[in-house]
Amino acid sequence: MIQFNWSPGIETTDQFANFYTTYNLTRVQQRVRDLVNTCSIAQTADPRPHRTFRVVLLGTGVAGLWALLAAPAADVVVADVNNMDISDDQTLLDFNLFTPGLRNIGSFEGAALLAAPHRF
Repeated sequence: MIQFNWSPGIETTDQFANFYTTYNLTRVQQRVRDLVNTCSIAQTADPRPHRTFRVVLLGTGVAGLWALLAAPAADVVVADVNNMDISDDQTLLDFNLFTPGLRNIGSFEGAALLAAPHRF
């Protein structure tokens, strides 16, 4: 078993203030970065040429979106978003869900499609 100490990145207090579309640090992007880094560390922890374990991401609630967006870095992803109604734009503007361009790729379905080229 590998244990990681999670330390959050720089927290954004108001992610809508001074928002630029070319440079943005939303909470979702920070959490996805943390998950991708954790998966990378876990996958390199076993020095053998063929790993004997799989890296599994489990996300529930708002963390379900985080897990979906970090899916290409993991071997297996389980995401449960608790029946969120994402047809309402106000829901996607929530502090823990705001992801620029998410609606353009098809919301949660688009996030899952990003992992499609990743073969397990």
